[in-house]
Amino acid sequence: MNEIGTAALKALLQARVESLARELAPKGKKCGKYWMAENPTRVDHHAGSFWIALRGVPGSWRDEATGDKGDIFGLISYVRGGDFRDACEFARSWLGLSDATPQKIAREVAQARRDEDERRKNEAEDLKKKRGIAQARWLAASSDILGTVADTYLLSRGIDLRCFARMPRSLRFAPEAWHRESGRTWPALLSAMVGDSFMAVHTTFLAPDGSGKAPIDPKRKIWPLFAGSAIHIWRGETGLPVHQAAKQGLWDRLVIVEGVEDGLSIALACPEFRVWAAGSLGNIGNIRLPRCCGEVIVCADNDWQKPAAMAEFERVLGRLKAQERPVHVARSPIGKDFNDVLQAKRGNA
Repeated sequence: MNEIGTAALKALLQARVESLARELAPKGKKCGKYWMAENPTRVDHHAGSFWIALRGVPGSWRDEATGDKGDIFGLISYVRGGDFRDACEFARSWLGLSDATPQKIAREVAQARRDEDERRKNEAEDLKKKRGIAQARWLAASSDILGTVADTYLLSRGIDLRCFARMPRSLRFAPEAWHRESGRTWPALLSAMVGDSFMAVHTTFLAPDGSGKAPIDPKRKIWPLFAGSAIHIWRGETGLPVHQAAKQGLWDRLVIVEGVEDGLSIALACPEFRVWAAGSLGNIGNIRLPRCCGEVIVCADNDWQKPAAMAEFERVLGRLKAQERPVHVARSPIGKDFNDVLQAKRGNA
């Protein structure tokens, strides 16, 4: 198989990646830009432990339990056995191109690339629209959180917003936020997730009395796509947005956490640090460090001890270190995270 033939096969396979995913990993379902499935090569009862990308790099895949991963040809080899040549032969047969002329293959590839360009254009327009809706929802929520259900919830977690020198601007309160799975609205804490611009809204659904999170699943949602964004919880000792701090030549330490409550706890304890919440473990590694960031402290949750989570955390650290800043890791001495420390101190007060 020459290089041109390989590239052509790859383009055609990627154009039909969802059909290929359904065939190779039938015990699964489409979730956003992924096909989340049970691993077809072993006894597996947890859909999502094995995933195949439908967008981004179509056909890339990973087994979260073992760390095995690869491209679309590797996917075929992994599921069916055999080497790269066997995967190419399967691809030609599956695509109906075993006896196709070079001219037909060239036409098929050209059409697949046109379709892919159109799909990417439509997806970009759709994402822009969704982000506009998400921002409108966040702006429609109240920035006056004190005295609301969200305030009660944060107080139950040991977080008193009155102790901040200034209110975190990324947080808002919505008395009624729709939760599709439960079929009703719940009060919610809304947080803006931003990159160079507004990218997504992070929603924490709350119990009506604010005593905890709502008794539903999932209790948190981030919408729409948010890779690379973060909740800018605290601006540190400069009090400036990152672009203004960089313009003035100011330097600070950036603390990155997963959750909002953990981030607020760190900001209360160490107001000299800039604090961002990534929303998920995997997204920590997607964050582009600002120019004013001299070093990074990643606050690791103590429940990231399973092999898959530990491997993901190492990848996350590697991606941050690749941005050529010192990266340190901090762990809570008790509980799951630093919010547990805050709550313990409140209990002992």
